Amino acid sequence: MKELIKRIEKDKLYFYCDVFKEIDLFMKNHPDYLYKIKDGHNGYIYSNNPTWGKNNFCFYILNDNNEKIPISHTFSLVKDLKKQETLKAFRTSIDSEIIKFKNDFKPNITKCAITGEIIKSLSNLHVDHHNQDFSVVVELFLKKYNKTYSDLYKYVIIVNTKRFFNNKNLIDYFIEFHNKNTKLRYTTQFANLSKKRQKL
Repeated sequence: MKELIKRIEKDKLYFYCDVFKEIDLFMKNHPDYLYKIKDGHNGYIYSNNPTWGKNNFCFYILNDNNEKIPISHTFSLVKDLKKQETLKAFRTSIDSEIIKFKNDFKPNITKCAITGEIIKSLSNLHVDHHNQDFSVVVELFLKKYNKTYSDLYKYVIIVNTKRFFNNKNLIDYFIEFHNKNTKLRYTTQFANLSKKRQKL
């Protein structure tokens, strides 16, 4: 990508040309690519991004309303992109389980499973995976069904920047596996984040 940027003129629109094809092929690795082009795709412009500072440039997609939509070329370089995106979809798959668990929370009665202190409100509540970290549960699920993150990435869709699976059977199998192989518990926000920091 660095070599390609050297050949690009700043503030010039690239569309229907070889340079456009090169940029677009690269940008399709961006996890939000389809969301970025939802209002049309009429080329790329490499221009200053004032939100990043005076000397910082990024690519923009020109949509059908002549609006410039920023799209990060560095984000498109993220390693293990399929793994990260698929893992996000796995997390979204259990949203219903998290909500059901939270519905049993009792303010000023429920205690934090880590510190034992009483959790006063939902604003200070976190739900934690206890006996197995979530990422471990996912790895065990993949191992059981002899699948990889890349195998399941094809089922990942983006809705309002959130990742979901569009395969109901996959979701149902994972929820069942998740519930059999890990336990949820209530913690305070501070205790849960402190525990995660200790792992780093």
